[in-house]
Amino acid sequence: MKDSSRVKDNIASPADGSGGGIEILAGTLKLRQDPLVSGNSAATGGGIWIFDQTGSVRLAGESSVTQNAATIRGGGIAIRDGGQITFGSRWAGTVCGNDPDGWPGCAP
Repeated sequence: MKDSSRVKDNIASPADGSGGGIEILAGTLKLRQDPLVSGNSAATGGGIWIFDQTGSVRLAGESSVTQNAATIRGGGIAIRDGGQITFGSRWAGTVCGNDPDGWPGCAP
């Protein structure tokens, strides 16, 4: 049985807000197995916004961040002030198809 969860179709408020789907101020969020962060929007960090150096996200399994949008930067994931993103050794998900994308390895 796979763990599966969705963070989908959320909008950060007010209009200049950050972290449409998930906002991490401190600590580590581990997305494992089959979670999907999709269809979210914000000014910065449409899918995920990592606020500062004490915040991090670990993507593992088939976790994906896709089809999110931001009006300023980081359609999928935006990282500020030394926050971190790490990947599990067998990560098979994607962080592509966001607007703007700008993620290494995604086709324009």
